[in-house]
Amino acid sequence: MGETTVSYATYAQHRLGGAQAALRAKLYRPDGAADALPLVIWFHSGGFHSGDIESNGHNRLARQFAHQGYALAVPQYRLGALAEDLRPGTGALLPRLVEDAARHMPWINPDFTGPRALAAVEDAAAFLQWVETRRAEFGLNGRWLLGGSSAGAMTALNLLMLAPALGLDLPAIPTAFAMSGAFAYPSFQRETPTRILALHGTGERQIPVAPIRAFAYRAPHCTLLEDAAHQHGDTRLNRAEPLRRAIRRLADFDRGAAIAPARTGPRDRTVKRENRICLVTCVKNEGPFLLEWLAHNRAIGVTDLLVFSNDCDDGTAELLDRLDAMGIVHHVPNPSMALGSDQHLNLATACAPYHRAVRRADYVIVSDVDEFIQVDCADGTLNGLLAVTGYPDVISISELVYGFGGIERFEDRPVAEQFRASDALVPGPGSPRRGVKSITRVSKDVQAYSNHRPRLRPEVTEGLDWVDGAGQPVPRDFITENRRGLDPAGRYVLARVNHFTLRSGESMLVKFQRGDAVRPGRMREKYFQDRNGRALIHDADPPWLPALAAELARLMADAGLARLHAECVAAHRAKIAALKADPDFAGIWQAIRAEVARPLGSGDPEPLVAE
Repeated sequence: MGETTVSYATYAQHRLGGAQAALRAKLYRPDGAADALPLVIWFHSGGFHSGDIESNGHNRLARQFAHQGYALAVPQYRLGALAEDLRPGTGALLPRLVEDAARHMPWINPDFTGPRALAAVEDAAAFLQWVETRRAEFGLNGRWLLGGSSAGAMTALNLLMLAPALGLDLPAIPTAFAMSGAFAYPSFQRETPTRILALHGTGERQIPVAPIRAFAYRAPHCTLLEDAAHQHGDTRLNRAEPLRRAIRRLADFDRGAAIAPARTGPRDRTVKRENRICLVTCVKNEGPFLLEWLAHNRAIGVTDLLVFSNDCDDGTAELLDRLDAMGIVHHVPNPSMALGSDQHLNLATACAPYHRAVRRADYVIVSDVDEFIQVDCADGTLNGLLAVTGYPDVISISELVYGFGGIERFEDRPVAEQFRASDALVPGPGSPRRGVKSITRVSKDVQAYSNHRPRLRPEVTEGLDWVDGAGQPVPRDFITENRRGLDPAGRYVLARVNHFTLRSGESMLVKFQRGDAVRPGRMREKYFQDRNGRALIHDADPPWLPALAAELARLMADAGLARLHAECVAAHRAKIAALKADPDFAGIWQAIRAEVARPLGSGDPEPLVAE
């Protein structure tokens, strides 16, 4: 079996440009097949602009599927559809879908997410409904499989994911194949029993690999194969693989075989949903803000929190002891106190690798209590970010600095709710770099973890997989020259670090008196003047706030924690009152108040990140 009998049929009349368009399908059935066969419905590529059901490539696919005992159909769909050609329900949903794709998948060509893409979904559903009623006529057994390459792969995934939202009835689809495609509407992704095999190139430019990685991370029945040599739209892993082997892989997958994900280098990129991620921090008198920050990090997937405390006098150490007893953090008094050193963070990060929380971790982050990582891909977690970026050695995420936002008084509620003014997403002239925070793979090649980025053995830097917050390789000089900042333009795509470095004016007064754990002596008026981001006003709540609030409520349900938190808040307020009454702090308090009062929605040129 391998030769096929070809037939054509008109399966639908759909609206196109104010008229009815006849849509045809080309069907291939293996010669000599006595039994009813499963049907692979292959959606052609062409970017929703061109495409031909007469392609010789389809003939080759049909012959190879015939060898495996499958019939194949290639349905035509409306390549030139406009919004007015869509069904009313589809047209009503179109703006939401386009906005979702633009916000979450900026890599995707807009032509792949508009009316042409949705018209293809409508037409694909119409073909499935049509062929379901003609099983006997074409010798089919009712087992329908979807497949396609490039835009065709997107059509297959769009059909699976969007059918309920678009009011389209589909028969059961046990298997789908997606070659160099992606699902572009993450908010509409749903769980289905369909097993999906996706093939993609790691260097793909037309449809980058990040969207399909995000899809695969969230789809429990999706296997993603990546190969650096994969050619766009090809069913083969690489050019050297025979087509018959590639089609046999698809058939094996459909029949229930486990297909091992490919390797793209020395590391297996298999989706791993439960990496151990350890966050290391150093605190002094952060009690009022600690639980919110812990809740956020737990909500985004941090599994271990290693906290070094420095000579706290506001109840922070007691709060951490309670959290340690509950198994939520590992609390360690900072060795800097015993050594009489002011290098609090440096000593904490030097000791951290010897702690079991770091030794058993897959990745480590060094972060401060005023820094909140925001993940804008996959499911909003760090594991999702790792999956989308392909589990690199390091991800260095650019910060976005938030300012006072006009808020002078301290309030005991999440800073993420209160502060909405930040620097612009794209820095102005003369201020190209902003600081980064790095997610670093635990490895013997790491010489030291530090506040912004790891220091690695020089001999391993050449082959590092080190990416930025958009999943793109960082500049070579960033690695070799130990830079701590990057130009953030275009680097906030997948993730960013929201840095609430000042909080309220009153809390800034306390921070000024406390000093800085990284560089002692840095606290001057210039500190809060340079960090008072106010160019961009964020109208909406941050997307991670609901998860944070839910986790914070779980923590505060513990009566002991709630009491200790209240004591920290009371100590903070008492410190504010004492400092405001202290003549030695009168000048700095007036300077802080003046900075708080500066107009929002404007910004001075930002300073360069200190190198």
